[in-house]
Amino acid sequence: MDTNLSCERNCLGCTQIKDGIVRWIKILLKKPGTDVFYSKEALIAALLHEFAHCITPPSIEDHHSKLFYSNFEKILRVAELKEIFILPTKANKFSYQSLRRFDAIDLGVAPPSSCGYSPLYNPFKTNSNSLRIVVIAPNHEQKLITLSHNEKTLTSLSKLIKQKFQLKPKAIILPGGEKLTNEILQTLLIESTLHFS
Repeated sequence: MDTNLSCERNCLGCTQIKDGIVRWIKILLKKPGTDVFYSKEALIAALLHEFAHCITPPSIEDHHSKLFYSNFEKILRVAELKEIFILPTKANKFSYQSLRRFDAIDLGVAPPSSCGYSPLYNPFKTNSNSLRIVVIAPNHEQKLITLSHNEKTLTSLSKLIKQKFQLKPKAIILPGGEKLTNEILQTLLIESTLHFS
């Protein structure tokens, strides 16, 4: 990684690919002309963006093509499942239009809530008594459920899932595949992702 990388405005990273081989990825760690480091979330988002460039064939016409955003989506979904990085919670956050908007954010000056979140690197984030949970149905439909502190039970969560999806969940599952229990529910991060079957 490079602290003196020359980049365009709102660009924290760049990748050199020559003859189909990734030569290097560089990430700007500090804000230019300062000793201030970018947030972990901004750095992780930039690195995942550069990974998408690594698996997308270069295009002279458009280096951020639909194929690029399709690859970026795949990388972001895996990062979220592994709790490495989670995009800000919103409906259709992995759509082409949403990813283009996210990619246009100047992560160097944007508030942390716009950059996304890394449970892996910030496991103790707490700013509210409510849980904001993105629930993903078997058909991959996603909906946001807010669970207040006094509702943090599997029964309450199951009722909310049934209301939102018109489906009764048989099992609620963590991104790693583990079945959710009341005990685990009490320890979930403020912003989490769950699946149900």
